[in-house]
Amino acid sequence: MNSTPLRDLSAPRPAKASALQGAVASGSPPISKHKSDLLALSAAVPSWDPSLVGAAETADELFQVDPARANILRSLNIDPDSVVLEVGAGTGALSRYLAESVALLDAVEPSLELAGIAAARLAAFENARVFAGSLFDVPSARTYDLIVAVDQLRGSAGSADRWLARAASLLTPGGSIVIAETNRLGAKFLVGAPDDSTDVIFDSIEGYPRGSSDPAFRRSELVALIAAAGLKPQVLVALPDHRLTRVVADASCLSGEHARLLADLALTPSPDYGTQRPKLADESRVWQQLVDEGLGDQLANSFVIVASQNHSRPLWGADRLAIYFSWQRAAEFTSQTVVDKSGDKVIFTRRYPRAESSSALRVHDSSYEFVAGSTLASAIAQAPDDQVRAWLMEWRELLLDLFSQGHLWLDLHPGNLIIGTNGSLVPIDLEFETASHDVDFAIRRGLLTVSRILALTTHPSLWSEQVRSVRDIGLHLGELMGYKAESGWFDATIIDEAEFQETVAGTRRAGRPRSAWNDELNAVADTPLENLPLGLRVYETVGTTVAERDAAYARLGVFDDRIRDLEGQLRALDVNAILERDATISALEQNLAITRETLSRHISSLETRAQVGKESSAELERELRDELHHAHVASLSQQSSRTYRVALRL
Repeated sequence: MNSTPLRDLSAPRPAKASALQGAVASGSPPISKHKSDLLALSAAVPSWDPSLVGAAETADELFQVDPARANILRSLNIDPDSVVLEVGAGTGALSRYLAESVALLDAVEPSLELAGIAAARLAAFENARVFAGSLFDVPSARTYDLIVAVDQLRGSAGSADRWLARAASLLTPGGSIVIAETNRLGAKFLVGAPDDSTDVIFDSIEGYPRGSSDPAFRRSELVALIAAAGLKPQVLVALPDHRLTRVVADASCLSGEHARLLADLALTPSPDYGTQRPKLADESRVWQQLVDEGLGDQLANSFVIVASQNHSRPLWGADRLAIYFSWQRAAEFTSQTVVDKSGDKVIFTRRYPRAESSSALRVHDSSYEFVAGSTLASAIAQAPDDQVRAWLMEWRELLLDLFSQGHLWLDLHPGNLIIGTNGSLVPIDLEFETASHDVDFAIRRGLLTVSRILALTTHPSLWSEQVRSVRDIGLHLGELMGYKAESGWFDATIIDEAEFQETVAGTRRAGRPRSAWNDELNAVADTPLENLPLGLRVYETVGTTVAERDAAYARLGVFDDRIRDLEGQLRALDVNAILERDATISALEQNLAITRETLSRHISSLETRAQVGKESSAELERELRDELHHAHVASLSQQSSRTYRVALRL
């Protein structure tokens, strides 16, 4: 097929998204210039390439360019000859993967702005078209082998049944719909994560008492909706969630000792997409308890559901238990591991699609069998120091033995060692083989790694008073192996680990200097244990917080009393000032009256004297005029004499 009925609605492939009837102008705030520039760059970046992740400045930007976005689709066996419809394409993160992987892709996105970005992202793919519109703009014809719908049922405004019926009517015989949705009863919500949509804590598990236009669904609701549309649901779980996914698994098939994988691989706590959750309970520990009780398939944070017709092409193998992906690595170290059941065994098969043989750190495709038992890291926290020392020395001997055979793995640490049924240590999950490091570095790195694991998985009260941080745990374990704190080995290990992280995760943090890794590792090492997930909780600090508040109120009360006292003094001062002003005015008025009376007497006296002396005054006036006249004549005479003398000199 070279076209679809949807494509036939518009002119030949345009440079921008084709607008359909259901297209809407975006009601969201305008996209920032940095995000716009980042999305423009993504047009030239393959879906597996993490090179733009380091340029992301916000969680939303990371969400647009992280390769983990497409992991829910990478986990499925999608036929490369498929004709695919993606509904709700957004900016095209999943669209890019589909355009690379299938024969024909139609992507619809209601927002004109987002559809335009997705179209630019897919401009280089002749097999892909982007349309601004909704599912109901797609012509009613059985056209698509696969329909991809992420968060579409929740966003269907209460019409999920109608949405599913419409989507099912567009499937070819044997076609399927891949649905990814948040679980209303997910473990993260049980421990206080705010709802992804309403951003209210406990909103979903309380049934949205404030109301919600787009409530999340429970597993049973999703299954019932899909069945009502005439489709058969296969429910998978996505961990930590379906947006940035590390694991996709068939939890219903992971039971007994194998169920441990759901907890071990989950990479919890899951991210918060709105308000940061309060510190109420550790999601990792709660999830472990739910898995142990067989509730993993009901209470995972997200579901990926393959809704199929009868006799559909299988997207998930019959023997497939799980698939998981490496996290936050450079492309050459990125791996995907398939977990399959083979008879009564569980087999892990790992591939590195873009491994580079020239790398100083070697990674190899591998296959190994599941090993039952607890990790050495989990056993250390509960054991006395003598037993821990014995285990750590056995670990050292294992490293030395493998090194003598020409092998050294930098991730052969207590977190990747299982205590076997006979008490021996069995390595698992090894990836990073090196020829440029020695056993000493492998031990020191292992101590650093296990100290972080223990800090996250053990309660602070299990450690002595002297152990209060990740660094303290590492130094304590180092002492048991003969590493003296004063030698500075821990700081030296952080410097070496910064170099390792720069190599393995370098392209995920483009341009990030080694010093930044060093600062981050030091910050992690010095984090107090009480600040970590199993440390002080919100409810444990409420008493102290209330006491501090009450003390502050008491101090404010003292200030309030002083303010009231000063206000009283001010009011008193105001009254006194008014009284003083009135007294002054009265005194001035009295003085003015006396002055007026005195002046009146003086005026009368002067008038009398003026009458008596009127004649003498006239005589004096005549004498004064005569005197002034004579003075004027004398002055003129003097000036004339001076002029005459000047004339003689000339």
